Amino acid sequence: MQGKIIYNPSGHKERLIILQPSQVKPFITHPEFQIANGALDYYSKSFISDIELMPLVLTRFHKLDKDDTYYLHNAYRFPQTEETINDILSLIQSPGTSTTDRVHLKQILSHADIALLRQHRLAISALSKELQQMCKTRIEIADKQDEELWEACEEHFMGARGKYVNEIDTYYGESLIQELARRRYLDDEVVLQTLESYDPENLEEYETMYFIILAGEMKLHAAIPMLVEFLCTDDDVLPTTASDALIKIGSAEVVRLLEERYIQEEEGYYRLFAAYVFGHIKLPESEAALLRLLTIETDFEYATILANGLCQLGSSQGIPAVLERIRNGFARQTLDLRESLYINCVMNGVVLPELEQWKLDIQHEKVEQQKHLLGYSAPIVRTSAEKIGRNDPCSCGSGKKYKKCCG
Repeated sequence: MQGKIIYNPSGHKERLIILQPSQVKPFITHPEFQIANGALDYYSKSFISDIELMPLVLTRFHKLDKDDTYYLHNAYRFPQTEETINDILSLIQSPGTSTTDRVHLKQILSHADIALLRQHRLAISALSKELQQMCKTRIEIADKQDEELWEACEEHFMGARGKYVNEIDTYYGESLIQELARRRYLDDEVVLQTLESYDPENLEEYETMYFIILAGEMKLHAAIPMLVEFLCTDDDVLPTTASDALIKIGSAEVVRLLEERYIQEEEGYYRLFAAYVFGHIKLPESEAALLRLLTIETDFEYATILANGLCQLGSSQGIPAVLERIRNGFARQTLDLRESLYINCVMNGVVLPELEQWKLDIQHEKVEQQKHLLGYSAPIVRTSAEKIGRNDPCSCGSGKKYKKCCG
């Protein structure tokens, strides 16, 4: 495969090669479910849409062993076909499908194309009242006239004010925004002006959050600098929302601005979210940025996320850098870099002496973790009727703000 020649800051040429989506696709049906899950993660977290994905997911799902954990949640937004809808309907009604898998399969149905929802509305609605309502919501939104759609958006924005994010119907709100973006109803300038008018002191409104989502859905390149700035925001929803929007835009310009700000930014809050983005933008520029940033990052956790990003890209050139991070230690509480590198090596056909032992260790640790969870007693929960503010000190006594601790 031909790699892209780029110049690094030292002036030396590097041939950067990352796996392409077409190369990762076959791994969705890989016999090892960890590898299959890695392939699902590659597509889902990068918002790559491909009509061939869901048939592969269902093919692998039918072959699962009873102890396998298949990350169906990563397939929520994969495009559906007539055949996959019928297969999912059969699986949901099958006594052999677990309760957890049924929940995920219903969520997959709720995100299906409107035309397919209309066609199978009766069969889908018969499965549960919640799914019936979700499908009804999507269809009613699609049937609204333009002005009705915008009025519904404004009404939802107003109704969300003063509430916690888990107290608002984000499925309804995002469905409105996605339809708004599909119609391109709002001018680019309106979206940009709304983002520019963000007031960090106004913590009780969600209009900015939804317009960040809208900028991502519209792939609004003019919004990239503002979205990068939102990664620095001391807020409990905007940085993660901006991260997803930047990934959806997914251009080399996003990578360039992220890296420039990463080098300049001393505040770790920005680096935490920016580090997450690189690995989901499947470009050689992302690989180059991650390799450079790993050489200067001294924070244990952020370096772990950056190294993981190389694995998420399917970077073969990044394997030595990730291996070095593993040998020097990594933030295990954040993620297991051994598993990430194992998946990357399998997909790239690279053999390392440590791989087989890592595989056994990871499997053993997951079994022990499962045993621990099964015997884990429920945490003490706050029973007071008083609501804790997002910027109030956390009641656990950590000294941190509630939104950055137990919130």
